[in-house]
Amino acid sequence: MCRHFFILLIISISITDFAFAQDEDKIIFNMKYEGDVVGINQNSENHHGYLGHASMGIILDSEKLGLWNGTSLCVGGGNTHGMTPSFTYIGDFQIFDNIEGGDYTFLENLWIKHQNEKLFVKAGIQNLNDSIAVCDVSSDFINSSFGLTPVICNNCNAPTFPFNGLGIEIGYNFNEKWSALAAVFNNVVIDREKNEHNLNFDLSNGPISFLEVQYDNRVGNYLFGGFYNSDNYVGGFYAIVQHHIVQLKNRNIAVFGECSFTTNNDFHIAGGGAMNGVFSKKQRDSLGTSFTSIFFKDDGKTETAIEGYYKYEFIKNISVQPGIQYIINPNADCAKTAKDNAFVYMARMRMNL
Repeated sequence: MCRHFFILLIISISITDFAFAQDEDKIIFNMKYEGDVVGINQNSENHHGYLGHASMGIILDSEKLGLWNGTSLCVGGGNTHGMTPSFTYIGDFQIFDNIEGGDYTFLENLWIKHQNEKLFVKAGIQNLNDSIAVCDVSSDFINSSFGLTPVICNNCNAPTFPFNGLGIEIGYNFNEKWSALAAVFNNVVIDREKNEHNLNFDLSNGPISFLEVQYDNRVGNYLFGGFYNSDNYVGGFYAIVQHHIVQLKNRNIAVFGECSFTTNNDFHIAGGGAMNGVFSKKQRDSLGTSFTSIFFKDDGKTETAIEGYYKYEFIKNISVQPGIQYIINPNADCAKTAKDNAFVYMARMRMNL
């Protein structure tokens, strides 16, 4: 699988040369790499390893290319490589590392978007969590549950990393504060043996529908949404609250809270806070602490993860982020036997080009 990664890297370099030869406003090349050095202490055993995620793509602005006004097209691929710590060792359902994906190269994005001041429509292969159930304050936390709420993942084959799927989104801004978003996505094939490169678009299962309403007053953001999976007739609701309690020139402190539940009684709650500008007057560093808990109705168990991190950006778009997590009652199906609590220590290197 390393061969796939190097092929993707060579292609990306070629694309970079082409993209930067064009008008930067017309063709935008994006490349992101995240790599994690991970240590695990569990069951009186220690495990160490590395995992990474490379993502590369192009966004074409058709309006500036003299084609359609307000329309853009994105094409992108990804590669995951390295250890699979949650699946192999810990057995946590929430997956403590949000770039875990095994050794695969796959299609990540192939979508078209049209927008104006009030309305946007986006259709194609995409990650639903790019627009659905987004929490900006929790974006630097590494546990996967600070992305898409895990009660959705437990009741749907949700099209999110690393299995993006087909979907269409329609968003509307009523005014500067109120907006709404509706979306329909397919239940993706999450078996890598059947969908190695994310090109198996099985539409035989019923779709997943989403509806969100959002209020943003620049100090706080309040999001309320619901979903329904027509394949298993399970629905649910979620709410995300973000609030900036300190907003200064050199420092920003914000907190967040999340709550979600389903019609079959799965329940998730999470919360935490982050500070930008801890020691750096230029806000190059940040510090965060949080927790996330999911209650499983099938066995009555609760899995909880507690996370803390410190992040420092050495130069623009290149950062290092050491962190720790403590995982209580790991409860994923991949755990063949009962798993003890786990302590995780790690460091993430992130580059955005």
